[in-house]
Amino acid sequence: MDYHDKWNLSLDEWDILTTMPFHFAYSIALADDVLNPEEFEPLQYNVESMSSVNKDCVIVDICKTLISFNDKGIKTKDFVYSVFEENNLIDEEENYNQKNIIINSYLPILNKLNSTEKDMVIDFCIYLKVDTSKSYGRPEDPMDHKEILEMQNISEMLNVNLDDYLNENNRKVFDDFLNSGS
Repeated sequence: MDYHDKWNLSLDEWDILTTMPFHFAYSIALADDVLNPEEFEPLQYNVESMSSVNKDCVIVDICKTLISFNDKGIKTKDFVYSVFEENNLIDEEENYNQKNIIINSYLPILNKLNSTEKDMVIDFCIYLKVDTSKSYGRPEDPMDHKEILEMQNISEMLNVNLDDYLNENNRKVFDDFLNSGS
């Protein structure tokens, strides 16, 4: 069974949902107007880690899909670009409207999932944003102000409180749940 069928989504919806981790990492990495290769290490690490979690959940399947691109020689950024282009999520100058993508694309698809699955996708992507923002910068203050503003903006569009995700205890609960195998 294909993942989109498993989660009762169309192939287009699945493809759009699969872009979410990369898009969030990219938008945070770009927030300070400088893309550093180190800022994509959390994406690779988190996707690889999640793809190996022994749980039957949509975020694991999304990460398995992203990992499969490497096996097929597909660059994730090329896949995301083609999905955005096919779904009119970028304009002729290759600009995207963040609000349009989140409010009109990601949220309607996420809302088709049960609340637990939806929350796990959002949690994974928000924690990925935090990891991305901390991955490059001054050790004493790794998150750039523009990155924090972008994280806050995305969090508000998803109707979640960013402060909840900056709390280390909440992160530990999320990580422990994923590693519990239940």
